[in-house]
Amino acid sequence: MVNCCVWGCKSRSERKEPGVTFHRFPANEKRKRHWIKSTAIDHNPGQNERVCSLHFDRKFFYHTHTSKARLMDGAVPTIFPGLELSSQLEQKFEKEVLKLELDSSTSITRTPSPTTTELSYSTATKSSPDTPREAKLKKKLYQLHTLNKQNARKIKLLQQTVRRYKKRITSLKSSIKTLKSKNYPQTSSNNEYPFEVILLPLS
Repeated sequence: MVNCCVWGCKSRSERKEPGVTFHRFPANEKRKRHWIKSTAIDHNPGQNERVCSLHFDRKFFYHTHTSKARLMDGAVPTIFPGLELSSQLEQKFEKEVLKLELDSSTSITRTPSPTTTELSYSTATKSSPDTPREAKLKKKLYQLHTLNKQNARKIKLLQQTVRRYKKRITSLKSSIKTLKSKNYPQTSSNNEYPFEVILLPLS
């Protein structure tokens, strides 16, 4: 089974949707970077990751003699239906972007609600082309979403490190306590030190 790796896209090979094909990231590093930037994924794609044909303009396709759809060498994914904005939601998205910018700049521990972001992506659709303003908002929101995912991953790793250190400190404290009890046994109240004091005459 192959899935499209674009965030919010639900295309899967098992559904066998008519006309939907799945394409590997280019082997050429320069073209590969263009795809990564365009799809805004936050990692280096593996060999099994694909981008479905729904994200490419039809002008980038040609058909072989067997009628199979192929991508041209210069093709770049530029269509993201799940991220399109409606005119009714434009003002709401502006406020959300400003809030995300503020949260990201003040503390990496404060991240936006995934439910809110996913809801905005899934409900914001329209058939007309994006205006420059809408395209800018989409790009900014997508970048912030990616940044917050990265920050959440970093926070999780730091929390795991802190827990390991706490366990290590607890273990060391226990070891020190055990060593003290073995090397310095309890003495009577009349003798403060666990050894005999011998007074030698002055010469």
